[in-house]
Amino acid sequence: MKKYVVRGTFVLFLFLSAALPGVAQADDFQIHYDLAQALYNAQRFDDAIPELKAAYAIEPKPSLLFNIAQAYRKSGHLREAIEYYDKYLSEDPQLDTESRRKVDGYLIEARNTLAALELEMKRRLAEEKAAREPEPVGHTPQAMPSFQP
Repeated sequence: MKKYVVRGTFVLFLFLSAALPGVAQADDFQIHYDLAQALYNAQRFDDAIPELKAAYAIEPKPSLLFNIAQAYRKSGHLREAIEYYDKYLSEDPQLDTESRRKVDGYLIEARNTLAALELEMKRRLAEEKAAREPEPVGHTPQAMPSFQP
């Protein structure tokens, strides 16, 4: 008798799983979203990103794109942050003025910071290159003659 009850329960479980895929997906979404939120609140932004992406894959809500962008920005991945802010704006073009202003501010900040970092990197590379290049042998700079009135 127990054998039939176990089989019946298993068959019922399979039937319900197949009949209610939306319920399982909603649970999966909530699990990923809750974990992402906990990681984000713990300032583990790099760890929150894959959970946010998994939640977005299940339920593509534009607000998740914003959250992904924020996690990338706060973890220092500015190129990726810019990409996800842009995706957010294109997925949710009807943003209210205040939200749009905030996102635009984050985009400006990320782009400016990225540009400054790239300039600093170029400057340092140029300095390192100059330090490695030896002065030409036998070539000394000559003083310019001074003119006296």
